[in-house]
Amino acid sequence: MIRRLTAFAGLLPIIGMGAAILIGFGAPDYSVVSQHMSELQLRGDYTTLVVQIGATLAGVGICAFGVLCTIAAGRFSFTALTALLFGAAMISNGLITMGSPWHGLMGLAIFSVLTPAFFVAEFPDWSGAPGFKLASLATALIGLGYMWILLVGLDPAELRGLTQRVSSVISFGWYGVAGLVIARRRSASAA
Repeated sequence: MIRRLTAFAGLLPIIGMGAAILIGFGAPDYSVVSQHMSELQLRGDYTTLVVQIGATLAGVGICAFGVLCTIAAGRFSFTALTALLFGAAMISNGLITMGSPWHGLMGLAIFSVLTPAFFVAEFPDWSGAPGFKLASLATALIGLGYMWILLVGLDPAELRGLTQRVSSVISFGWYGVAGLVIARRRSASAA
């Protein structure tokens, strides 16, 4: 049961953020290449609701992933802690409009970069094939690189929507893959 729930929780972030990514393609007077997804919240139309629900759903899925890792491992982990912090930041992204410091809970999303790396360090027996371990470490490094270019202002204004979407697909997609890896691994060990 826990493995199925973990797989489901892992899929929620990419489903939620996938909706937020895709809704921008149909929004009039909006550029998916140069504008962040949170800018859709400022429109006050149907796109606002999709982005709010998508970010909240992603955050709930990430928090559930962290809790389920704790339950499955029988102990609290750094993976769970960073997932809970990032999940809380994503929930606030959905509930609080861009422009407030509470949108993202004052930058807590930065902890997102640690979750994939902590996962492979803390759960080597769950991490499966070396390819997933390498992908997890690459996800952490790409996430850190994206956060760095944001922090120092190197994200080109004309491409900031594109860089955010590429980074989001990688980071939120990791949860889906990790959930499926856990489900498959725990399933194989139960057999």
